[in-house]
Amino acid sequence: MNTHHFHLAMLPIEEVFLHEETDIFRVAKLKKRIETSGILRNPPIVANMDSGYVVLDGATRTTSLKEIGASHILAQVVHYGKDGIDVETWNHILPDMSDTDIIQTIGSLQGLRLTETNHQQADDLLLKRQIAGYIYCSPSTSMIIETDTALGPMTSLLRTIVATYKKHGEIYRLAQNDLEQIIAKRTEHSAVMVFPRFTPDEIRTIAQSEQKLPAGITRHIIPGRVLNVNIPLDWLIGAGTTAEKTQWLDAWLSAKIVDSKVRYYHEPVFIFDE
Repeated sequence: MNTHHFHLAMLPIEEVFLHEETDIFRVAKLKKRIETSGILRNPPIVANMDSGYVVLDGATRTTSLKEIGASHILAQVVHYGKDGIDVETWNHILPDMSDTDIIQTIGSLQGLRLTETNHQQADDLLLKRQIAGYIYCSPSTSMIIETDTALGPMTSLLRTIVATYKKHGEIYRLAQNDLEQIIAKRTEHSAVMVFPRFTPDEIRTIAQSEQKLPAGITRHIIPGRVLNVNIPLDWLIGAGTTAEKTQWLDAWLSAKIVDSKVRYYHEPVFIFDE
């Protein structure tokens, strides 16, 4: 259903494509939670492509539903590049390992070269897409990653880089604004892997290829997210055509609106989960 503020749709799950890898442990955990509760709480957010839809947010939910055997997925459809939607980047805090030098390990990978420079030059090169990323080490030192910056090879290399440190524990993400504050204050901090920003067209291209980005580096800013829909899992895994499930969704959502069960907040809010 398309309302003034949002568009929810029942989509065949085979028409929905990821642009990033998923963490098998997070998928297994969420899959169990969905199966136990019997509901999909928050719909993934997708955007149209020439063929199908690309998942902007909700790769773990989408993969979990595929593994459960859902034939359809409830998704919030948005207009990519419009309506205030922006693509930003998550950066990764590199783990401090007593027995492993992560930066040296990355530097030993085939297909790249690490070169020391300052943060400003590294940032300028990344903005121009002349490098695949850089490692922020200290207020005075950054290591740029020189390699083939064509989309396919660079995507493959970024997966290899992330694989060198994700096996050492949970990856902690750092927003670009937070990194800029750390740099401005010139405070000591763990090394940070800084990624390039991808365009909507690049995200679509990646989604339609075999070369996915590593999990947790794209950050989509999406106003008007639909939350707490709590759609019954039976409607996603049960028999029925897309038209039949869409008709059910429209009736279900209309009843929610009539009963004033849908609220739109114009202002940003802070929510404490139960």
